[in-house]
Amino acid sequence: MEEVYPIIAFAVLAVLVVVGIAVAVVMVRTVRRSQTNQSLELEEGQVRYPEGYWMGVGMGIGLALGIAIGLAIGVAMGEVGMSFAFGPGIGVALGVAIGAGLEEQHKDEIRPLTEDERRTRVRLVFIGIGALVAGMLLLAAILIMGLP
Repeated sequence: MEEVYPIIAFAVLAVLVVVGIAVAVVMVRTVRRSQTNQSLELEEGQVRYPEGYWMGVGMGIGLALGIAIGLAIGVAMGEVGMSFAFGPGIGVALGVAIGAGLEEQHKDEIRPLTEDERRTRVRLVFIGIGALVAGMLLLAAILIMGLP
């Protein structure tokens, strides 16, 4: 029976990798399709961004900073693994603060979402949840099957 576990583990891993690649492709295609509608030019030189645009920019900046700060903390404490736990948490907190500041700074350039953008965001949320579930299944498979 022990010789069956590696085969099952490999099959589960292969399926999850294929699902992960498919999710990534769908996310990239959805984001690229929606990027054409990201900003609408009203007058010469005036651009209006959709709701949440600056929050997304702030979250990206915050996550990058948070991961760097978490890695520095992990290295300083001798536990690099801790950086994977604390870095994204610190980054989300920083990102929300930065994003809120950017949204306030650019509040006159923000427009409501179009129906197409609203549908795209809902799709991306479901794709993200699917990716999270696939990642959790992969982690469970690795822990249960004892993969290195």
